[in-house]
Amino acid sequence: MAMVTSELKDGDAPSEEVIARVREGARYPVTFDEDCHELTDEELGEFRPVNPELRLNPESFRPEKANKAED
Repeated sequence: MAMVTSELKDGDAPSEEVIARVREGARYPVTFDEDCHELTDEELGEFRPVNPELRLNPESFRPEKANKAED
């Protein structure tokens, strides 16, 4: 199955076609190989939030600020 990328804007809902593709993709097993091996619990524990401040204070995240910066 080919990789498909979809982007939703704030307030958009996925189309029925997108929902169908996601459901179809969920039926396929995850395949690991030497380029993408299955991570151990220790390796997974090394992941950190991109913005730790956001995790500590969700009130500091305001999507409308990001949208204004793009205009």
